[in-house]
Amino acid sequence: MSFLSPQDLRGLFDQLCSEYEYLSDNRSKLEADCNKLREYIEAQVTQIKQLNQDFEKLKQEFAQRGAELPPRQTAPVAQVPPQSQSAQQIQYSGEQGQQQPQEEPPEQDWELITLAEKIQKPVIIALLAEIVDISVICSTAFSPDGTCLAIGSDKTLRVYNIDKDDFLLQHTIGDNDEEGTTNHVRSISWTADSQKIVCGGEDGHIRVFELPNGEMTQNFEAGNGEVFQVQISASGTFFAAVTGDGCLTLISMTDFSRLAVMTRQMPENSQPIVATSLAVSNDDKKIVVGYSDKVIALWDAETKACLVEKECHKDGVYAVKFLPNGKMVSASLDSTVKIWNIIEENGQTKLELWKELDGHTNFVLSLAVDPSGTWLLSGSKDLSARLSNVETGEMIYSIKAHTNSIITVAFNPSGLMFCTGSGDQSVKIWSITPEETEDAA
Repeated sequence: MSFLSPQDLRGLFDQLCSEYEYLSDNRSKLEADCNKLREYIEAQVTQIKQLNQDFEKLKQEFAQRGAELPPRQTAPVAQVPPQSQSAQQIQYSGEQGQQQPQEEPPEQDWELITLAEKIQKPVIIALLAEIVDISVICSTAFSPDGTCLAIGSDKTLRVYNIDKDDFLLQHTIGDNDEEGTTNHVRSISWTADSQKIVCGGEDGHIRVFELPNGEMTQNFEAGNGEVFQVQISASGTFFAAVTGDGCLTLISMTDFSRLAVMTRQMPENSQPIVATSLAVSNDDKKIVVGYSDKVIALWDAETKACLVEKECHKDGVYAVKFLPNGKMVSASLDSTVKIWNIIEENGQTKLELWKELDGHTNFVLSLAVDPSGTWLLSGSKDLSARLSNVETGEMIYSIKAHTNSIITVAFNPSGLMFCTGSGDQSVKIWSITPEETEDAA
C-alpha cells in the first residue's frame, strides 16, 4: 500500500484550493448575474403591470366614447337639383358594418379649386353623401341603372342603394383568412342588367354575386397573384381580368371557363411584371392593359394578338380607359395623365401622344370617364381628384376632400354624379350639374 508524500499532498491541496477559489469566483459572478436578472425581471413585471393599468384605463375611455364616432363633415348642397336622403352621412361600425346616419351634416370641409381661366362647359360640384368604412376603400362601381354603388374594401363587398340610403349587400370576403392578413377587393364590374357583380380580390380569386339576394354564385382563382382589375365586356359574353403575374385572362360569362390567357413576350432573366389595369373597348374588339414596367399594350380581343406595345410613362401605369371619341387615356405613378390617339394604318397600330396632363403632384391611381365623354376624372396620392375636359385636354377643377390617397373614382351612368374612394376609409358621392350661363340662357 502506497501513501502520498507530504509534498504530493501539499501539491494536491494547493490544486484543490485553486479550484475552490475558481469555483467560488464563478459562483459570485453567477449570483451577481442572477441578481441583475432578477432585478430586470422585477422591473419588467412592474412595467407590464403599469401597461395593463394604462390599457384598462384606455379600454374604459374607449367604452365611454365608443358611441361618439368623430364627425365627418359634409358640404351644404346648394344650387343643385332636389336631393334624396343620400345627402346625409352613412357610417360603418363594427365587423358587420352597421349604418349610423347623422341627421345634421356639419360644416363644409372640402375645397373646390378652379384651375382654368376660361371654362367652356362650367359645372356645379357639390357633396351629396359620405360613406365611412372601417378599412381602405380600394374599388367602386355604379350599377348601369344608376341606382346602386358597389364598394370594395378589406375583406368586404358592399352595395349601397343611393335613393333608399340602404345597403342591399354586405358580404365578407374570405371568412377563413388568417387573422391579421388583408384581402382587399381590388376591382368591381357590373353586368348590363345590374343583376350581377364580378369582383377581383387580393387573394387571387374572382367572385360573382347575384342581386338582390346577394348570393355568391362563383368563386375561383383567376391566375397567379392578386386580381388587380376586372371588366365585363359591353356584350356581356365575357369579362377580362389582369393579375399580378402579368397575365390578361378572358373568361366566359356563361360557364366561367377560361377563353384565353395573353402575356407579353419578355426577355430572359427580365424582372417580373404586374398587369395593373385594363379597359375593354365599347365594341369588345380591343383591350388595353397597363403594366408596372411603364408599358401599355393594346390587345386584339378576337385574335388574341398584341397590336402594339409601348413604354408610355416614366413609372408604372396604374389606370387605363378608352374614351368615347376613340382615344385612350392612361395614368401613372409618374404623376401624369396622358391621352393617346390610336392610329391604324397600313395594317399597323400605333399609340401617339395627344395631350399630357401634369397637374397632379404624386401618383395618379385611378381614372373614370363620364358617359358623354366630356369629363375625365383622376384620383391621386396627392389627396386630390381632378376633372379634366376631354375635348381640350385641360385640367379644369381640383377637389380636395380626403385626408389620404384617392384610390378609386367612378362616374354614375347618369353623368350627374361621381364618387371618390380613399385610403382615409371613406367614399364621397358628388353631384355634377351644368352651370347655367348667359349663353345658355
